[in-house]
Order: sequence, then C-alpha cells, then structure tokens
Amino acid sequence: QNNNDRMVNILDVLPSGVTLFEDDVYKISDNGTKINNTLIWRDVVVSANDTKTVNFYVKVKDDTKLLVNYKDYEGDISLKGEFVRLVSESDLSEEEKSLVIRAGILALQGEEINV
Repeated sequence: QNNNDRMVNILDVLPSGVTLFEDDVYKISDNGTKINNTLIWRDVVVSANDTKTVNFYVKVKDDTKLLVNYKDYEGDISLKGEFVRLVSESDLSEEEKSLVIRAGILALQGEEINV
C-alpha cells in the first residue's frame, strides 16, 4: 500500500427474496462476508484514480405461479376433466378448490407443485 492507496469498506444489502448460494463457502470475492442480508468487504485497498471490483453470486427465489383456469377443463372427457368435476362438486371453499385443482392439473402434467 502506498500513500495514494485508500482502505475502504464496501457494504451491499441484498434485496428481499434473494439468498446466497448455500454451498460450503459463500460465493463472495475478496474475503467478503455476509451478516444477515448485508455483504461486507472490509479493508479493501483501492489506489487513487482506480476502481476495485468485488463480486457475489445470488440465487433469486422464484415465487411465480402458473395460472390455471380450471373452468377450461370442466367439460373435458379426460382424467383432468373428471378430476376438475369431482373437486368442483366437493365441500371445499372456492379458494381450496382452486388450490387443489391447480395442484392436481400440474401433477397430471408432470410439473413441480409449489403450493
């Protein structure tokens, strides 16, 4: 470190819904650390008129859901149609029916089910 170098701390707050990869070692460059949802690089040396790049890798949680209009299947002469009719005639609330039908249709299509 010479007289023109500066030692700085860099802080970066992760947005909600973002988590670091859960590997044995977090993927943060330059000995950076994670405290709660904040990434911290301490005592980073930056020369005058220069820049320093630090990196981290994140995984974005996917909370999207496939919209399934179960009314489209009510008249089907198929397993899906029969399933929709059976659930529609049940004593479940409309919200519960929608969740059960969505999960059932996704299962029949071989999709991952996230309720």
